[in-house]
Amino acid sequence: MVGTLGNQPGVSSVSRQSYNERSNWLAFTTLGTAMSLPQQAFADDVAAESPAPVKISSVKVNKTKFTYTGKVIKPKYTVKAANGTMVANKVTGSNGNVVIKPSKTIKKVGTYKVKVTGTGAYTGTKTVTVKVYPKKPSAKTPSATTSAVTAKWSRGTNDVSGYQIKCSKNKSMKGAKTVTAGKNATSKKISGLKASTRYYVQLRAYKVVDGKKYYSDWSAKKSVKTKAKAKKSSGSATVKVYFPGYEKGGVSKTISVSPLATPALKGVKNAKGKKAVVTWKKVSGAAGYQVWYSPSKKFKGAKKATVKKGKTVKKTLTKLKKGTTYYVKVRAYKKVGKKTYYSAWSTVKSVKVKK
Repeated sequence: MVGTLGNQPGVSSVSRQSYNERSNWLAFTTLGTAMSLPQQAFADDVAAESPAPVKISSVKVNKTKFTYTGKVIKPKYTVKAANGTMVANKVTGSNGNVVIKPSKTIKKVGTYKVKVTGTGAYTGTKTVTVKVYPKKPSAKTPSATTSAVTAKWSRGTNDVSGYQIKCSKNKSMKGAKTVTAGKNATSKKISGLKASTRYYVQLRAYKVVDGKKYYSDWSAKKSVKTKAKAKKSSGSATVKVYFPGYEKGGVSKTISVSPLATPALKGVKNAKGKKAVVTWKKVSGAAGYQVWYSPSKKFKGAKKATVKKGKTVKKTLTKLKKGTTYYVKVRAYKKVGKKTYYSAWSTVKSVKVKK
């Protein structure tokens, strides 16, 4: 390339300008004398080209399954580039190399898609999945009757739709009977069980999100033994019949006594004067009733009141202590000869003496 500069400042007697493209230098010839200057003395600096962005190749999260806590959950992400470079090491949010964007705030039970996108010197997007499950409920010792077990638990802070309860005679929970309870429940009765049998109970919480159930871990196992069936009260009496002329020896006949039914305890109500009125349903064939009452659930040191008529279905307990809760139960009895036979005890009811 050749051109005429004319009168340029700092250059005299310039007859012609030549450009050497191979060396990127400008050559000037004047009066037989040549001089060379770098091209950059006459042009703007050219910026160096930036290196191409590197794709991110992998994203790992410290955990993919989390338990509900009621607080925002922040997983830790480790990101690597295709060239092996560590882009982000156990970060909980975006930095200068990556943008971390969950589908929504990770807090409640459900599934979350987290997009990790390279930025700056890095490019590409990877997606990881994080799930949140309900918190495991805390099981309490269950209670039992002759044919049922009542599972009990503590809800605590949780995000649930309900609870699933298992009950089995096997500690391994093999062949368990399964029932469910609502989200606000803290107990569940499981019926149709055998008397005098030990049962194991275990439960877990669940949450339904978009038609899918998310289960917590199973609680610790708790056990209880169902109560024995009350033995039926029965007895017998031998009656001798004498006929005129046959007084010696006579004729013997054994009479069986039918079992007494268990009285149904209708109620226990506080009455004025530190009293309690106990009522129950009449038992056919009963000669009377026995009422026990005590401040102890186990009836330690219980006091006894006897009703000597089978038709009487009411008893007033007196001289009780104000502010004390009393537990009451009743049973029927019948005498055969010198022997007294009792029915099973009724269910227990309680009353607090307020007046």
